[in-house]
Amino acid sequence: MAMIPKDKVLALRGVLNMVPKYKAHDTPVDGPLLENFRISSNDFHAALMNYKSLDLTQKFVKDLSKEEWEQFLKYDQSVTGRDRHEFLEIYFKKLDYTFGIVFYDKTDNNVSVISAVPTGHLEKNLFKISPLFANSTDTAFHAMKAISDVMLDQHPNATLVFYLVGILDGSFTALQKFFKDLNIKSGISGITLYSDHYPQQGDLDKVFIPHNSSCHFDY
Repeated sequence: MAMIPKDKVLALRGVLNMVPKYKAHDTPVDGPLLENFRISSNDFHAALMNYKSLDLTQKFVKDLSKEEWEQFLKYDQSVTGRDRHEFLEIYFKKLDYTFGIVFYDKTDNNVSVISAVPTGHLEKNLFKISPLFANSTDTAFHAMKAISDVMLDQHPNATLVFYLVGILDGSFTALQKFFKDLNIKSGISGITLYSDHYPQQGDLDKVFIPHNSSCHFDY
């Protein structure tokens, strides 16, 4: 701890029963709570059937041209506030078991991206849906509906896991409300604590599901 530069904000992910101990020492500032929701591919698809689709085109990330890939990287950076091209190259291009879908409006601008990746032991057939970046709530649900079609087709017996960052004032995000309306109880994965105020980067209004959700932030 003494080696960490004093001008850096330390972020620590902890389970709830360790929060008092951590807050008493180096990380007294509350950060976001991380909830997880689980739903089967079939139930997820059924829950989204009545949601209206938008007039958007879509393309799998692995099928993007060089120019489209560069455009996608710029979109990701506009959302996260970071140049993540090295990580995204590995995540989308070098890992055979991940896939993502990019969405475009009528003027061919990126308006959303959603991705799925296997998680946990293979025999459990779990897939994490992460990230979901979108320019609006309607666009986010359009993206979820699109990926629900893919998951039902390719992994009909899978369980999908969604890690959502909670709002500290007790209100719900649109996705939290979606799952709560389905009577799906959330699990608590942990809470982030900070050594000081953590300055926001990027455009958090477009982060419906963070990418590196185990750390609670990628922006």
